[in-house]
Amino acid sequence: MIHRYSPESPTFRANLTEEDKIKEYVQSSISRFNSLGALYGTKNISSSTKSSYSTDEFILPTIHGFGLYYYVQLGIGSFEHFPSYKTYNFELDTGNDLTWMQCEGCGQNCFHQTDAPYPASQSRTYKPYTCNQCPYAYGARCQSDGACTWNRTYGDGSSLIAILASETFSTLFQGSSPNSLIVQLQNVTFGCGINMQNFNQGSIKNNRINGKLGMGNGEFSFLNQVRAYFKGVFSYCLPFGDSTLYLRFGDDAMQLVDGLQKTTIKLYPSLPRYYLDLQGITVDSTLLDIDPKVFAFNEKDITGGCIIDPVPMFSTMASEPYSIMASAVIHYIESANSNVRRLNESETFLGLKICYEQISTEPDIVYFPTIIFHFANATAFVLSDETTFISRISKVTGNYIYCFTMLDSSENVDTRLTVLGAQQQKSHRIVYDVDNALLYFNPAPCYGDN
Repeated sequence: MIHRYSPESPTFRANLTEEDKIKEYVQSSISRFNSLGALYGTKNISSSTKSSYSTDEFILPTIHGFGLYYYVQLGIGSFEHFPSYKTYNFELDTGNDLTWMQCEGCGQNCFHQTDAPYPASQSRTYKPYTCNQCPYAYGARCQSDGACTWNRTYGDGSSLIAILASETFSTLFQGSSPNSLIVQLQNVTFGCGINMQNFNQGSIKNNRINGKLGMGNGEFSFLNQVRAYFKGVFSYCLPFGDSTLYLRFGDDAMQLVDGLQKTTIKLYPSLPRYYLDLQGITVDSTLLDIDPKVFAFNEKDITGGCIIDPVPMFSTMASEPYSIMASAVIHYIESANSNVRRLNESETFLGLKICYEQISTEPDIVYFPTIIFHFANATAFVLSDETTFISRISKVTGNYIYCFTMLDSSENVDTRLTVLGAQQQKSHRIVYDVDNALLYFNPAPCYGDN
């Protein structure tokens, strides 16, 4: 998996400034937040996924991390060349249940990418679903040409029409045989995209990101389709800086849980997202006066709740608790430091509301509060300075500027929704045990995917 701003990334842009990156972080987090606010899941269709390996061998799609936004590289299809598959980049998406990619035939309805759309018709193992296989009750449609399509519209304005099909996916694995390097997952259901509108990837000049790897709770998800082999378990560890890491599955992920805290995951039948039971927030060892009910999910109108999701760069919090937390953060910074001044938004142009400039090097250090999210089972998700504040050097004064990297949901579709994003998850081992509705986590270095 590769970070968008890593030199190894298909979307790397050498001329992008730090200010530009932060602005993109804010805008993409808001976009993702709105997308989650209107995303609806699906239910099961029959699947006959098979693999060519034993359960003591581990799937290890490689991740190259550098900050935020991560992509998984997978092989897909069966072709008359070596290797027999074609490699594409899929954005890891735990809030979506459908794996999809752009395919031949999308024409003017593709978003921009440097690689050609997937040539599905040339693959020996590509099998589109017929109308007889189309799960009408779950949102699929039969077209006049006999194709079964999946239509999805997201709250951020993007939309997708994809042909439902099965295909062979290939990836690296670590197993008992040193000569076995590739594992094939057969008959994986995915969406072959023929009409994609308003996806942000298309605005990047050298974009090679072709689709999404759906790792949500829905039955169409990649995770569900390998569940027989990997027990509904996957794990990642997002580092600071560029480092080799992996998307781990099954026993390979579960062997890492010793010493980790665990909390419950709340799962809802029609939603692919992973909800956590957020019960409180501590700032600088003080538990804030926040009613846990403000973090509750409302099943009637599908609003609120707390989601864990590595797609948005910055976390977004429901307005009421955000205001209380922000006040506590501001009070701490201004009480603990005499060498900073608060900036207004017009001075930063970053879209972040809480920013401070270090106006003196006496003292040379700026103190920030420790923030803790308290989840069910008396677990504590501790946020470090690095995950809650981002720094840059002012072009005007040459001084350091520090900005709080959590956003208020007041301007979003669902003002009650809280999302724990990638920046706040960094330097944590995260293990999703979906079958048992548990999330394991603890701080970890992540470098080399320890």
